Amino acid sequence: MYPSPTHIGLLMAGGKGTRMGTATEKPLMELAGKMMIEHVLDRLIGVRGLKGLICVTSTNTPKTTSFLRQVGYDVLVAAGLGYYEDLKAALEKLGPGLYVTFSADVPFLVPQVIDGLLVRHSAGDLADRNYVVVVVSEHLAKSVGVPLRSVTRFSHEGKHYFPTGIRMIRYGAVPVGEVLSDPFFVTVEEPRLAINVNTLEDLRVAELVARSL
Repeated sequence: MYPSPTHIGLLMAGGKGTRMGTATEKPLMELAGKMMIEHVLDRLIGVRGLKGLICVTSTNTPKTTSFLRQVGYDVLVAAGLGYYEDLKAALEKLGPGLYVTFSADVPFLVPQVIDGLLVRHSAGDLADRNYVVVVVSEHLAKSVGVPLRSVTRFSHEGKHYFPTGIRMIRYGAVPVGEVLSDPFFVTVEEPRLAINVNTLEDLRVAELVARSL
């Protein structure tokens, strides 16, 4: 039996999406017949370790805010000053606890992988880590055709890693700013988590992946 839910999910959906080069808000762009954010929400339903889900939008994404409210999700509207600023503001407003973030532009989440990570963070080998950033290797990203020039990279010990949008946060013992300044990186070998849609080229890759699922 799976343990009781431990983390509050934060779905980050407030970015400007300027690299897409379209007027449509990125979370609302069509991917394989439905909006990209719908892919994320559909998969999060299967994550058993979530105590709840709060969608963090911003003044950059008013139509996304309206959509999420219409379909019944709790929404926190941040100032739209950037990912870290909006995340920091959300955590400070919500207060101490265990959190896990997801990104509206990483559409192919894998509930089983996420649940495994949440167990590790709540009571396993990651329980002493306040801020865990989940990444995939450069090799894995290349294997699924990700256009590497469009992806934010992390460098560690001479190797490149790419974000999955999943970040686990233990907030309470120290201020938020201090928590977010000290990331611990964990690598997962799940190709679907390498798909991060930042450009139209990325969207074309995501369409191909969607057909294979």
